[in-house]
Amino acid sequence: MSAVNTTSCLKLCVYHFWPFIMLKGSRPYIIEGTMVNTMNVIANKLNFCIEYVVPDDLVYGEELPNGTWTGMMGLLTRSEVDMSGVVFSQQYNRAKAVDFSEPLHMNDQAVAYKRPQPEPDIAGFMRPYTRLIWITQLVTLFVVFMCITFVSYYTPRQEDNDSNERVWTATLWTVAAPLAQASSWLPRGDSLRIIAGTWLLMAFILGSVYRSNLKAMLILPKLRLPFNSLEELIESGITTYTGAANIVTQAIQEATPGTRLYGLKKQHKIDNNVYDALRRFNLGLEAVFTSRIYIYSVFDMNFARTGRCDHYIAQENYFGATSLSLAFPKRSPLKERVDPVIRNLKEFGILDHMYLSGMPNVGHCLKADFNKPDNDLRPLQPSDFYGVFCVYAGGILLGAQAFIFELILGSAYN
Repeated sequence: MSAVNTTSCLKLCVYHFWPFIMLKGSRPYIIEGTMVNTMNVIANKLNFCIEYVVPDDLVYGEELPNGTWTGMMGLLTRSEVDMSGVVFSQQYNRAKAVDFSEPLHMNDQAVAYKRPQPEPDIAGFMRPYTRLIWITQLVTLFVVFMCITFVSYYTPRQEDNDSNERVWTATLWTVAAPLAQASSWLPRGDSLRIIAGTWLLMAFILGSVYRSNLKAMLILPKLRLPFNSLEELIESGITTYTGAANIVTQAIQEATPGTRLYGLKKQHKIDNNVYDALRRFNLGLEAVFTSRIYIYSVFDMNFARTGRCDHYIAQENYFGATSLSLAFPKRSPLKERVDPVIRNLKEFGILDHMYLSGMPNVGHCLKADFNKPDNDLRPLQPSDFYGVFCVYAGGILLGAQAFIFELILGSAYN
């Protein structure tokens, strides 16, 4: 920060709002962010120096029942500072307490969360079909078995008149077809051949579709986002973080029963420790419900650190767009001097340039459709086949049991 050499300094209240303002260290804080350059331009134009003031309670501020304000809003309403050095979202209750400048930017509220990544699934061999399809196949299998058993009973083979053996043969043949296993039994009679031929064709189609889907899911798994709307977020039960005393927090706290925001209360978490909240967000422990600009800045920082875009933003927007402006004490004469400077900076595109220069990496995540899960290929791991191994082990166990029973029964008869 470069200050102007004058005898008068502007007191500016600031607090975290990435990428506009970032506080580093402890008191006295190191102030960084795109608004530092913007405020330096304004101070030079007005021939003032700058002194930053951080509120003791480290919040933007909320209105108390007695009509007073906390945080930066309290500093402004008590005229302890000349203006804010960071932008505020314009709200009705705030506008009654302070004056706002020309809007510098527009912003809306959004929810972000860590994107799912391809991971081993022990029940992956069940995924090619839905539960309904599996149940339908089991029912069809039983119906085909009953039909073949019934028809074969009335069309017995000459070399086999044992009804028990016919039932056993029908069972093995019915199960062998969908498992693509050969059977030495040949159906006799037109009706039995029609049933058997239809079942062979159906089993061939179902088996081909199953193998194709399973191969596709192993090669390129399709992942579903944990949520993409507020309703899905509430159903997921994922803990959702918001900053203390900001527009989202106030809206959730004031939500009436029956509204969507009221349903979010049970999983809502307020935390004033921005860096700890960011750590939990990056680990995928919590979702964050805040301004879209703030989320973009987090994407930018994470990409600069890891080279990846590991998060996504839910497609649904909230509250609509709001104006981001500087705040002044009521009837402050400074507003009339600052507004023309802001207007000129905005019209010449300087504000947007300063804003975008503070997030040079966010474009990578914006281009790489981060509203979709990452379906990049990954090498298969042994855990991908645990489910198949379990099925195979279960078959071996059943076979061993059958063998033991045969030995026991055989020795008993002998």
